[in-house]
Amino acid sequence: MSLFMRTFEKLEAMLTEWKSLQHLTGEDERRLWKKLRLEWNYHSNRIEGNTLTYAETELLLLHDRHEGGHESRHFMEIKAHDMAIDHLRDMFSKKTPLSEASIRDLNQILLKESFYKEGQTPEGKPTRIKIVPGVYKEQPNNV
Repeated sequence: MSLFMRTFEKLEAMLTEWKSLQHLTGEDERRLWKKLRLEWNYHSNRIEGNTLTYAETELLLLHDRHEGGHESRHFMEIKAHDMAIDHLRDMFSKKTPLSEASIRDLNQILLKESFYKEGQTPEGKPTRIKIVPGVYKEQPNNV
């Protein structure tokens, strides 16, 4: 049995145990998921430099409206990230094993389309790197 499957089974057992200890009504579970979804989207995108506030993220995800003078890609990033979360939930509910192909699929959902990113060569010289959804990078990551 692969490490992933053992880990997945442990997580599934922990989730089952956690659920057995919970007495959430359907409405409480819906509210908890809504909060988790907002937090996950907001914080994950903020780490990557997205400029939307928590309130703007909530407005976008819950009401499909947006305000503020942000670049359109910031709104698209939040929406794509939310789609990736839905995809993960669907994979989990169907007990779809995590694989290289599913990771690439998630990357395609998140990134949507190719783009260029400013970067640095290993020698420290500036360069421009093309990022292609679902394709491994050929350059090192630089923070």
